[in-house]
Amino acid sequence: MNKLIAISTLVLGFGLGAWCVHQAESTETPASVANACTPALIKREPGLSVGRADGDSAALRALIREEMTAVLAGKTVDGPAAVATVQANVSPETQSQRREAQDQIHTIISQGVWGNEQRLSFQQKLVMLDPEQKERALQQLTTAINNGALQISTDGPPL
Repeated sequence: MNKLIAISTLVLGFGLGAWCVHQAESTETPASVANACTPALIKREPGLSVGRADGDSAALRALIREEMTAVLAGKTVDGPAAVATVQANVSPETQSQRREAQDQIHTIISQGVWGNEQRLSFQQKLVMLDPEQKERALQQLTTAINNGALQISTDGPPL
C-alpha cells in the first residue's frame, strides 16, 4: 500500500511538473496570462516576468487597517459586556434552573462515585447551562477525575 502511494505521488509530481513547464513555454503574452482573477491590489509591470508583481503598498495598508479595525471592533462586542447583555435577556426562571443544575452537578461530582446514572444525570444537567457554565462544569469534572476524587465505574467513556 505504501509503495502504491509513493508511486502515485511521484507520477502526480512529474505530471504537474511537465504541465507547469508546458505552460511556462507557451507562446502566450504576459497580458493574456494575467487573468481577471488577479487582485486589484497587484499591478503587473510589462518589464517583469509573469510570476512577479508589485503591490500597491498604500492600498494594502488601507486594506489591513480596515481588517484590523473590524477585528478589534468585533472583540469589544464579544467582550464581558456582551455576556452580561445575554445573561440579562435570560428569564429569571431559566436562571434559577441553571443555578439548580449547577448545584446538582456539583453534588454529583462531590459524591466521589461516577457511574452510568451519574453520567446520564450530568449530561441532562449540562444541556441547561450556558456555554461558560458548561465549560466550568466540564472543568470541575475533569479535575475531579484527574485528581482521583472520582471512582469511575461507567460501562464506557465517563462523559
